[in-house]
Amino acid sequence: MYRALALRAIEWDASFDDEAALLKLAEDSSITLDRTIGGNRVLVNKKDVSARIRERDVSEAGVARVGASEGARVDGGAAARNGIGGGVVMEGRDIGTKVFPTPT
Repeated sequence: MYRALALRAIEWDASFDDEAALLKLAEDSSITLDRTIGGNRVLVNKKDVSARIRERDVSEAGVARVGASEGARVDGGAAARNGIGGGVVMEGRDIGTKVFPTPT
């Protein structure tokens, strides 16, 4: 999810330090996983970005910075819950706290 949002920020020339801009991009983006026999595809607004989100500029430019944005993390967690129908293994610093928090 953070990679997809980092890509959106790059495409829209949004500052990674602009919390409001990142949140707006997150809110305006439909990020889903499309499970296929060949593996999962990441779709942003129905466009396959699976390969693009793993390119060096996305990794270096923004993934950690997007992940540091509290608003983007919360909205990204909601996007993950809504866009994933199960059957996936997820990793990341917010999976157990923001995306699928353990009920207290």
